Amino acid sequence: MKINISLKLIGFLLAISVIPLLLYQLISFSVTRSTVIELASHHNMNLLTEQAAHLSQHLEQIEDLIHNIESVDEIKKMLALADKSSQRDNAFESLSTQARIGYILSGYSSLKGLASIDLFTRHGQHYHVGDTLNLSAIDHTLRERLLRDTENADNAIRWHGIENNVNTSSSTRQVIVATKLLQQLDSSGQKTANLAMLQVNFDPRFLYKHLREMEMGEGAVLLVVDAKRRLLFHPDEALLGQAIDPTLRGLLQGRQGSQTIKMDEQPTQLNYHKLAGRDWYVVSLVPQATLLTPVSRIAQAGVAILLASLLLIALLIRLYTIRVIRPLRAISDGFRDFQADRLPSQWRLAKIRTLDEINQLTEWFNAFLDRAQERQRAEADLRIAAIAFEVQEGMVITDRHQLIVRVNQAFCDITGYRSEEVVGQPIRLLQSGRHSAEFYRAMWEELSRNHTWQGELWSRRKNGEIYPEWLTITTVFDEREQVTHYIGTMSDITLRKHAEEEIQRLAYYDPLTRLPNRRMLLDNLQHAMAGATRSGLSGALLFIDMDNFKDLNDTQGHDKGDQMLQQVAQRLRNNTRDSDIVARLGGDEFVVLLEGLSADPETAAGYCKTVAEKLLAALQENYMLGKHTHHSSCSIGVALFHGHDGNIEDMLKQADLAMYQAKASGRNTVCFFDQAMQQAVDERAMLESSLRHAIHQQQLSLYYQPQVNAQGKVLGAEALLRWQHPEKGPISPGLFIPLAEKSTLIIQLGNWVLETACRQLVSWSHVPESASLTLAVNVSARQFHQPDFVQQVLDIVEQTGADPRRLKLELTESMLLNHVQQTILKMMALKAHGISFSLDDFGTGYSSLAYLKRLPLDQLKIDQSFVRDLQQAGHDTDIVRTILALAQTLALDVIAEGVETDAQQATLARLGCHYYQGYLFGRPLPIEQFNQALSQQCAQTPMA
Repeated sequence: MKINISLKLIGFLLAISVIPLLLYQLISFSVTRSTVIELASHHNMNLLTEQAAHLSQHLEQIEDLIHNIESVDEIKKMLALADKSSQRDNAFESLSTQARIGYILSGYSSLKGLASIDLFTRHGQHYHVGDTLNLSAIDHTLRERLLRDTENADNAIRWHGIENNVNTSSSTRQVIVATKLLQQLDSSGQKTANLAMLQVNFDPRFLYKHLREMEMGEGAVLLVVDAKRRLLFHPDEALLGQAIDPTLRGLLQGRQGSQTIKMDEQPTQLNYHKLAGRDWYVVSLVPQATLLTPVSRIAQAGVAILLASLLLIALLIRLYTIRVIRPLRAISDGFRDFQADRLPSQWRLAKIRTLDEINQLTEWFNAFLDRAQERQRAEADLRIAAIAFEVQEGMVITDRHQLIVRVNQAFCDITGYRSEEVVGQPIRLLQSGRHSAEFYRAMWEELSRNHTWQGELWSRRKNGEIYPEWLTITTVFDEREQVTHYIGTMSDITLRKHAEEEIQRLAYYDPLTRLPNRRMLLDNLQHAMAGATRSGLSGALLFIDMDNFKDLNDTQGHDKGDQMLQQVAQRLRNNTRDSDIVARLGGDEFVVLLEGLSADPETAAGYCKTVAEKLLAALQENYMLGKHTHHSSCSIGVALFHGHDGNIEDMLKQADLAMYQAKASGRNTVCFFDQAMQQAVDERAMLESSLRHAIHQQQLSLYYQPQVNAQGKVLGAEALLRWQHPEKGPISPGLFIPLAEKSTLIIQLGNWVLETACRQLVSWSHVPESASLTLAVNVSARQFHQPDFVQQVLDIVEQTGADPRRLKLELTESMLLNHVQQTILKMMALKAHGISFSLDDFGTGYSSLAYLKRLPLDQLKIDQSFVRDLQQAGHDTDIVRTILALAQTLALDVIAEGVETDAQQATLARLGCHYYQGYLFGRPLPIEQFNQALSQQCAQTPMA
């Protein structure tokens, strides 16, 4: 009987295993084969996409380089000059142009992998940066072909693909070539003529370096082809530049593709991807045999494992059937009697001496019988618990992995989810996103420590609504003290939160305008004054009262007054910073609290003045009150504070008094509590306004102070700005120039001074005695650092017709502290047109000598503070001697300013300084008096 059962089991197992095994072999290999090919094709396509993006990035860098060079107007101007110089056969100008263009191009030659940059002009000039160039080694035939193709590109960048290097002496024999025509522009920006062909040669070995490092498998090939379907990349470098197979050429269509083709009589997987914006393709060819090698090995291993497993199972069934069948039959009979309710209540299986697993099964069966009666009692308990579960509060039960296993109806009502939608989902489904990971980490740590947690948090309903809830979590353990479940009880506290917020709003906010009320303003003012004490910064209170507001209430009614107050509140919010506090004290009184103002009282007052005037203008605009239009104005009082220099109520009183002063001054105005500061602010604003008018009303003029040599001969002059106010008389430059430098007026002033000085140079050039004079013009830091400063200067020189070699720009050392490289580039650009530079007030700043030697300066100007005390004991003589030695080392001229006595001149001459400026030789004079004094000197000292 036992033998028959064993044989039946073995036969049945083999019968049901052999057929599936054969089907497995046929189906799985076919499915796996197509799947592997599809996955490999998808993988290769991803690789091609990445490589195409990588190549496109390199090509875009080259195109950016070409566009950057094309945008340099100086190159185009130099090329135009080169054409003219070539026609005049001017060797010096040609060499100068060659050096200048080469210098500019060298600034763009840092791109990795760049072989060379070449410029071929229409008249045969060649400019080159990169490999050492042998002019006799240029392949002119190739150059002409590239030029023709470039001209056909319709002013776009032409990618020629891989070509022989036009410089046949270069170590890089083959290069990736991109060209672009540089065209001359007329004054209106229209392109008029082709100047040159810009050619960028890129080393393909660098461009495709990463492609050589890719492992594609045995027999696989990775290619890159250009628009002419020539090989730009191939593992065999001898094939570079050759055309691809015509069959393959016809398959490369569209943006990308994948298909199986025949190559060398073998199925091969073809994948290709087109580079964005170019007719180049990255192509991979992988034999399918290479792709399917792992599949064949897996299939063979699977068959071997399955056969071995079947044999082992057959042996085990044969060996253990006798020891397994009888105990299982006894257990089966016991279950049958139990189901038929024929089993005595105390009946249990006897202990069986057989396999441990069967013995355990009998013990489990006995335990099952023991717990059957307990289950009946538990079912009664569960019915009671189910009723308790459906309470008014939401309840959720999760397993120990925080996966939801059960929820009640109250949970569904609160969250909007149905039970079947959340069971099996993680509890984090309800997270709102408002709490950080640190919050949840602390919550679970407390739950692990105390086995319970309760608190307030934000959750998310099914419709996305965020709501507050009160949550209590309790941990459930089994008999081994292992966590099995978590029970959460939740209550929606939205209404309670709304009630708390309403209480908060009523306590701290005005119900009409929803602005902070007096209580909240006082709290913020206290914090602001404490913060000002710590930071050293200033703050201010702006007390605002609407003019004649009572008349509106009396004539139109309080409802119209309320509408106006709401609009006033909105305008105040719209015209202040987010960090400013806008509050309503009551009635038509408002307060604006400004924080974080400048520590300088005058600067802080100026800012408050600007804000107050902005609010005055905003509150003067018409108010739409229903169908009626109402006009009103306001009076503003300002009180500054610098910390706890007074109590809060005193600050409000000061601002209130200043507001009443504004009303007494005629309303619709601003008054400061500190009348002295009010006067200073008004004077400064009036002076700035007057300066704006002075530029247009010709109140400004230039005075000229002579600059002489050791013999007293006038070599030039410095232009000094003067302001003759029609009412106040002369205004000191020390007063109005710093004011202009704090605003954009200095740029307008600087351009006016520069243009006036250039026109004076033109006027001098018509008189022999003044034709050789130079004119020094001071340039402010703000003016110099304008992005278009160089072009502004060149435009003024060109418009006035001044000789740039007679113009000298004076810079200060403070201008060199920042943006040194940009400063040098601007100076070199202007110096290339003949303009010279003098470093003013030298020795009083903090300029680095390392930067000084790089600056294209022509002259150092010794500050008058060193000249003034030359006759007194001190270090001024040593400082001047050091400056002269430094200038001699750097091959710079030196001029001393502020020379007022013969003794000072004698000392300077003894130290080696031979150029002077100061009252000893002449005060700054208007141009008529300066020209008259110059004529008298020339008459007394005949010109050599």
